[in-house]
Amino acid sequence: MNTTLQVIKKIFHKIGDWIVMLWWLFPILFFASCYAYAYTLIECPFTWKEDLAGNIFFAMMILDIIKYVLLILRKQSKRYGISLLIGGPISFVGCVGVGFASMNAPDGYARELSIPKGLKYNVPLSQEYEMQKDSSWVNIPAEAKIDVKDRKSYLQIWDGCQGGIYVYDFYYPSLPKGTVYLKCFEVTKNDPLSAGRVKGASSVAHEATKSFSKIVDKQEFTIFEGDWGEYYAVRVEVWHCDASTKKETKLLEKIYRMEGWMR
Repeated sequence: MNTTLQVIKKIFHKIGDWIVMLWWLFPILFFASCYAYAYTLIECPFTWKEDLAGNIFFAMMILDIIKYVLLILRKQSKRYGISLLIGGPISFVGCVGVGFASMNAPDGYARELSIPKGLKYNVPLSQEYEMQKDSSWVNIPAEAKIDVKDRKSYLQIWDGCQGGIYVYDFYYPSLPKGTVYLKCFEVTKNDPLSAGRVKGASSVAHEATKSFSKIVDKQEFTIFEGDWGEYYAVRVEVWHCDASTKKETKLLEKIYRMEGWMR
């Protein structure tokens, strides 16, 4: 047992010697791993290449930290100072690059999705935007056709200011006081889409209505799954929560062709 522990200690000591000896190489390798990870986040999202680059990035980060610890423990103050002075900014720039890439990387969710052939779907209505004298923008929505006899027409969804951002109108016959909100699902896999965010953003409280009326007027919500230009089929469900009983009821559903918002 002692022999095994001694062998292990010697191996780790030898690894430590190599790390201390090649201290100058680690900032270069870490920066290279940052570049590779940032590149794959943008160009190869949700692939084995991204996974590999990410694992290498985190491994190099840990090794770089271990290098600093070893330099301190072995009293290599000169090397530690030079490494911190030169390698620190290099590592910082690399991490900032990875952070920027991760915030702007494509989602990749809809890349392999396709709208089933023969599926009947709706396309969000378009809006035009007009600049006012105070340089603010107001939207001029296209006219929606509402038919009391056609339940599907009760829900009208419009394109927002960017892909993946939408606004909706909702009309309905008499309803008790409560809250109307949306749930969205990808059609082929039945995946919930931005579940908590869609429900929260689309929720509109209303008073009791006694006749057919407009319940929701241009309420905005965002679907985050997917990227601009990669369209897929979304089942949009309209739900109602009764203010008194807290009972939740699905009022209707409608299929739309949608895209995700690229954050």
